[in-house]
Amino acid sequence: MSCRQAGIVLIEPMNKKRLATRSVLRDQDDVRTVGLDRRIDEMVIRSALALLVLMVALLARSVEAQEGPSTALPAPDWRIEAERAASAATAAPRAPIAGISERYAGPEPFPFARPGGGYRIGSWTLAPSVALTTTYDDNVGSSEDDPESDIIILASASARLNSNLARHAFGLGGTVSRSWYTQGTRQDTFALDLNGNARLDLSRKAFVPTFFSFTRDRVDTADPENADLSADDIATTIGAGIGYSRALAVGRVRVDLNAQRRLFELTEDRDFWAVNLGTRYFRPVGPRATADAGLRYGWDTFDEAEARDSQEISVDTGVTYRLNDAISIRGGIGYTQFLFEDTARDNNGGFTFDLDLGLGQPIPLDPRTVLTLNAGRGIRPTEDDSFSLRTTTFFRASIVRRVGMRVSADVATDYRMDEFDDGSRRDHNIGLGGGVSYLLTDRASLRLGYDFDQRFSDAAGAAFRRNLVSLRLSLSL
Repeated sequence: MSCRQAGIVLIEPMNKKRLATRSVLRDQDDVRTVGLDRRIDEMVIRSALALLVLMVALLARSVEAQEGPSTALPAPDWRIEAERAASAATAAPRAPIAGISERYAGPEPFPFARPGGGYRIGSWTLAPSVALTTTYDDNVGSSEDDPESDIIILASASARLNSNLARHAFGLGGTVSRSWYTQGTRQDTFALDLNGNARLDLSRKAFVPTFFSFTRDRVDTADPENADLSADDIATTIGAGIGYSRALAVGRVRVDLNAQRRLFELTEDRDFWAVNLGTRYFRPVGPRATADAGLRYGWDTFDEAEARDSQEISVDTGVTYRLNDAISIRGGIGYTQFLFEDTARDNNGGFTFDLDLGLGQPIPLDPRTVLTLNAGRGIRPTEDDSFSLRTTTFFRASIVRRVGMRVSADVATDYRMDEFDDGSRRDHNIGLGGGVSYLLTDRASLRLGYDFDQRFSDAAGAAFRRNLVSLRLSLSL
């Protein structure tokens, strides 16, 4: 699996889905305008909280009402998913850097329809797809003082090849995309994402998991760590890993080793290597629960900036609990300690946690409604010249409901707080969005969406407000 699919870092950049503008109020005497701006901020926060309360109420109702698995989506094997979710921390050192093309890709189309089952080729299944997205972005550069609007056209093609073997499992996938900025606010972008994974079954008790990934995209300078980079810089991330998992008399143990290489075309002092070694133990604690505990060691070294080099030691534990045949939840807590090459920096760390409802899978609330919900807190050194630790706390939730045989509606909310231990800044990011999807045929769908994103920051020039309107056509070949 890819670094992005592994979901290994809790700090996952949130600027993938929404783009909007921040209007800066320079006339401090315009009391009415200031008051309107404050009321808008309050409405955004209240809407996010109301949506959260609604999601929790729907989930509680679902847990009480469900006697078995929903027919909306197939229930995952919760024990396998539990190992996958708990081992995320050892799957890869860092997530790929925030890429600009991800902003305009949009969510997956029509989750109920699953258009196009792919093509059987012997013991393999090939599932190709294409998409065309047109997006109006009124703040392309995430600027507080000088927002620029543009219309972006993004064309992408994807394919996934999976094995259908009684023993072993193999998968290979990739996405290639091209974006055009019709008003010329940015350079047109070519992006590439390749990934593969395999599971080699050594015996009925042991298997070897492996993965590789390759991503190439123009950096998203809206991320605080990328603010010092050129908007035209290209980042390439290459990762690979191997592990070993074996069932014991009681429980299961897993060991993972992986490496990652990141390269920048215009900012070579940001190039680095990262290596991770981790182990984790799983133990059933009842018919519905599995506990796990892990230890991880990481090492980051930069090509031309040795002062940024660091070592990392992390310990954590968690529990996965099956609420019913269709819903599982995992929660974990841990501590991460960093050791820096630069003796002038303090060797400090902090607590982390994660909460994942559904183990990365949509949760069926009823045959027409699915929910995704996760939250967490992570900590790691920044890659820029600030030489600080970045602590990120986040919450994400979305609901998709089918309102007809061919129509579904979705709504999403997210919140993220970034804190830097040098006291340089604190950011609060709030996002709201939604859309309507229409199934044109068994293989084609159309989605019209709107997203709003706002950042509040105590750093000068870092706050912004953004609106995004998009139309996406998806086709499974």
